[in-house]
Amino acid sequence: MKDIEKLSSDNYSEPFNFLAFVKANKFPIIITIGFFLSTFYVAFFHHIIWTQPDGIHYLNYGRAILEGNGKNLNFMIGSIGGPVLFASLESVFHDAFAIEKMIGVLSGTGIVFVSFFVIKQIFGIKVALLSQLFIAFHPRLHFLSIQALNELVPILLIVLSLFWITKKHLKIYDFMIIGSFLGVAAMFRFQSIFVLIAIIIFILVHNKKIRKNLSFCFFIIVFFLIAFSPQIFYNYTTHETVLEGSPFYYIYSLSKFQTPEWREQFSDMENTGLANTIFLDFDLFQKNYFYNLLFHNPNKLFNFNSFDNLSIFPAVPLLGLLSFIGGLVYCLKIKMNRINLTILLTTLSAATAIVLLLGDIGYHSFLIIIMPIIGLTILNIRNVNRNFLPLLILPVVYILLISIAPVHRAFHFLPIWIPLIVLSAVFFIDMLPKINSKINQLILKKNQNKVRKNVSFFIISIIIAILVLNSLFYYVLITTSFYGEPYDDIPNDLWNIFKIHNNSDQPSMQIKHISDILSDQLNIENSYVMTTDPTYSFYSQSKFVYANFTEGVTNDTLNDYITRKNWSPLEIFVSNIHSNPPDRYDKNNPFVEYLIYRPYVYDPNAPWYEQEVANKKLDILLNPNDPRIPSNFELLFQSDKTQTVLYKIHEPKN
Repeated sequence: MKDIEKLSSDNYSEPFNFLAFVKANKFPIIITIGFFLSTFYVAFFHHIIWTQPDGIHYLNYGRAILEGNGKNLNFMIGSIGGPVLFASLESVFHDAFAIEKMIGVLSGTGIVFVSFFVIKQIFGIKVALLSQLFIAFHPRLHFLSIQALNELVPILLIVLSLFWITKKHLKIYDFMIIGSFLGVAAMFRFQSIFVLIAIIIFILVHNKKIRKNLSFCFFIIVFFLIAFSPQIFYNYTTHETVLEGSPFYYIYSLSKFQTPEWREQFSDMENTGLANTIFLDFDLFQKNYFYNLLFHNPNKLFNFNSFDNLSIFPAVPLLGLLSFIGGLVYCLKIKMNRINLTILLTTLSAATAIVLLLGDIGYHSFLIIIMPIIGLTILNIRNVNRNFLPLLILPVVYILLISIAPVHRAFHFLPIWIPLIVLSAVFFIDMLPKINSKINQLILKKNQNKVRKNVSFFIISIIIAILVLNSLFYYVLITTSFYGEPYDDIPNDLWNIFKIHNNSDQPSMQIKHISDILSDQLNIENSYVMTTDPTYSFYSQSKFVYANFTEGVTNDTLNDYITRKNWSPLEIFVSNIHSNPPDRYDKNNPFVEYLIYRPYVYDPNAPWYEQEVANKKLDILLNPNDPRIPSNFELLFQSDKTQTVLYKIHEPKN
C-alpha cells in the first residue's frame, strides 16, 4: 500500500505522463472499468424498454425547443441543458433511448473515477480507495446509471468542481473552472446553485484575506453566469424573465402536512413563484420545512425507514449515520475535555427540550442527534484540514435550502454524497483501529499484535460484507424492476445472478404491446392518447395528454373527465406542460381519442388527500361490461396481469 501511495502522489507541476498515471492509479482505474462494464451490460442487455417517463419528457421538451415551440414549455425546477442535449443527439443518432442510457453510464463512470481523486487529495489513498469502493458498489448509483434520465451529468460536473475546490493551493483559474462547471451543471439541474452558494460561503470564511476572497467570489460568479448564460438568454427571449421555474407544484403535491383550504387555494393557481408558495400559509410551510429538514431528508440520506436512500449500506437502517458521525468525530479530533463536554451537554439538553416542548418526537428527534454534532463541529472546526472544509459546509447549506420543497427521490442528494461517503470511509480506516487501540491500552496488555490482526480482519470482513450485500441489493433492484421477480433469499439470489433471463418475459413488454396496437390505428400520429406514462406515445408516435387520474370532481362522468371539463386550473396547467405537444397556455383543446388506464395502487401510508382525490370512479373501466361506461368507449386491450386497459374513444353523440 505504501508503494501505491508513493506512486499516486500528486505533482501538478510535472508534464502529464499517461503511462505513469495509469501505473500509479491502477486500482482506482480497475474499479472504474468494473463499474463501467457492469452498468453498460445491464443498460444495454437487460434494460430494453423505456420505462422512465421523465426521460421521455426531457426528450419531448428538447424537441419542442429545437422546433421553436419553447414558449409552450414550463420546466418547473429543471433546465434546458438535458432536453436540448438529448434532442440534438437524437437528430444525429436516431435512438434517444440508447443515447440517454449511454450518457447515464458514462456520467456514473465519471463520478466513480473523479471522486477517488477528490478524496485522495484530502485524506490519502486508503480512504480514497475505500470511498471509491463504497460509491462504485452502491446500488442506487448503479441503478441510476443505467436509466435514460437527466440526473447524473450535473452530478459529474459538481464532483469535478469539488476536485478543484479541495485542492491545497487555490488560484484564480481554479475558481474560473469551478464557476464554469457549476454553470453548465445548472443548465441541467438547478440544485447546483446550492453548491455554488456553499462554495462561496467557504471562500468567504476560510481565511481572513477579505479582499482576495471577494475577488475569488467575483471570478466564480462571473464564470458561472457565462456558462449559465444560454439558460438566461433562453428564459429572457422565450418567457421574458431571467429565471423560469418554481417548485410550487412539488410543494403542493408532495408536502406531508396539508389542509383542504390550502389545497383549494393552490388548485386555483396555474403557476406561481416560490415566495407566494411559502407565504400562502406560512405556518403550514414551517411545519413542512422542519419535517423535511429533520426527518424526510435525513431519512433519504441515512435510512431511518426508507427503502430509497443513499446510506453506504441502504439495506440496514442507521449504519450510514453511525459511520458518518464516527468519521466526523475523528476528523474533528474531538477530545473529551471540559469545553467539549459542556457544549455536548448544553446542545443535547437544548435540542431535547425543543423537541419535547415545540416539536414532534416522531418527526423531529434527529435534532437531538445533529444539534450536538453541529455544536462540536463549530467548536473544533480548526482541527480539520482546510481543503476538507468545502465538503463540510456543502451538506449543511444544501440541506437547509433543499428542505424548502419535498425531495421525492434520494438521488437528489447526490451533490452532497461524497462528504457522507468519505466520513464513513474514515470511520472504517482510521476511527475503528483507534478505538481498538484505546481498548487495548485500557484492558489488554499481552499479544497486542495478534489483537491488531484480528481487528483488521474484522474491519475488512465488514467492508467486504457491505460490498457483497450492496451488489445483491442491486441485483434485486434489477430483477424486480425489469423482470418482476420477487425477492427470494440471499443464497438463491446470489446463485440467480448467473441465471439467463429472457427479455421477452419482462413486464415492460406490455408497454410495447399496447404501443403496437396504437401504431396500427388509423392516423395515430395525429391522435391524442390520455395516460400517465408518455412511453406509449413515444413508441406509437402519437400525441399525448398527461393525466394523473386524480383530477376533476367526484361526480364527473367519463366523458367529462377525458374532456377535462371540471379540472382545476392547476390540474389543467400540469397536464398541459407534461403533454406532447406542450400546451402551457391551454390553446390546443385536444380531443382524446385513446385512453390508457391502470388502477390506482392505494398506499395505506399515503396522506389522506392522496387517497381522497383518487378517482375511484375510473375503476369502472376495468369491467368493460359495466353499464356506466359510455357507448363511445370501445375496449381495444385489457391485461390480465396489470389490469391495464386501452380504450378507443369515439365522438360522443349529442
